[in-house]
Amino acid sequence: MCIRDSFNTGEVEIMFEYLIVVFAVFYFIYCKWFNPYRYTRDLDASLKSKRKPPHRTPPPFPNGWFQLFNSKEVKKGEPKLSECLGQQFVVFRGEDGKAYVTAAICPHLGANLAIYGEVEGNCIKCPFHGWKYDGNTGVCVNHKRMEDNRKTSEVKITTWTSIERNNMILVWHCISPDGTYNHEPSWYPKEIPEIENNLWSYRGITSHKIQAHIQDIPENIADARHFLYVHKMTPGTIPLYHHWKPKWKASYDPLIQTIFEDEEMHVKEFKEKQKKFLEVPHTSFLYFRQWSTINVFGYKLKLPFNLDLVGIQVGPGLVYLFFQTEFGKGVFVQSLTPYSALI
Repeated sequence: MCIRDSFNTGEVEIMFEYLIVVFAVFYFIYCKWFNPYRYTRDLDASLKSKRKPPHRTPPPFPNGWFQLFNSKEVKKGEPKLSECLGQQFVVFRGEDGKAYVTAAICPHLGANLAIYGEVEGNCIKCPFHGWKYDGNTGVCVNHKRMEDNRKTSEVKITTWTSIERNNMILVWHCISPDGTYNHEPSWYPKEIPEIENNLWSYRGITSHKIQAHIQDIPENIADARHFLYVHKMTPGTIPLYHHWKPKWKASYDPLIQTIFEDEEMHVKEFKEKQKKFLEVPHTSFLYFRQWSTINVFGYKLKLPFNLDLVGIQVGPGLVYLFFQTEFGKGVFVQSLTPYSALI
């Protein structure tokens, strides 16, 4: 499973960027000479483990919207291959500028359309025999006759419902109990105006590959109180302690309104602003305030800044993490995309 965090900010002071640079330099020195490769080593050990759960697991691929690429990664005329959700997708941008998602395997002789395939108009052309498939319908638009006297227009590939939202290309995955693909989405992820209207600056991306069922991640968010214990101290030798005040509610919880009750007006306004992203039943709302203390010669000194964060779980595959601090505000857009069962 791939977890991506796209980082967008607005109104960030220059001093904050300097702090990030200074922190990065010191952290690099710390990792290079005092704690080399610890994170990589731990991750490799996790990926190599072949633990089998002692109980029945849920279906490997839930229904919902999942990210295949960032919008800027898919350019006109350059088809790209995405292998996830137990499928092989070819993603290409047509002449009309729209991103299309279809099955990557040509039904003729099994060539991969994403490897040396060509984009013509709003169609993807097979590199083996030149059969072209419409990005909207999947129908082969070459009007030829095959050896068995069938017309190529009777041949088609699977097309997948997709949208571009918040600078991501998302595919709708919904398999009915009978195994057929349901093209019609039952809900759509909402736009983040600051991203869609370019009001906030794109600051970068992180990508992590982990071995887990995708359900583990949303459940980890719902277990908000684990922050108090698991994330109470920065790993390593730096005596930095983190303090959390977490709250979590599902959108269908009758007591959801209690999460918006707050005595501090700026916090209440911050939470109310993100309330518009809540929809029943596929979202949940996480809020926490975080502050840190550092241990100096046995005394815990509170650092002079706080973090307010609102996390909106949007279906199984998306999370909007809005934050505000004394230095500025922004959002992490996190996507979770399963490669295959438990990965």
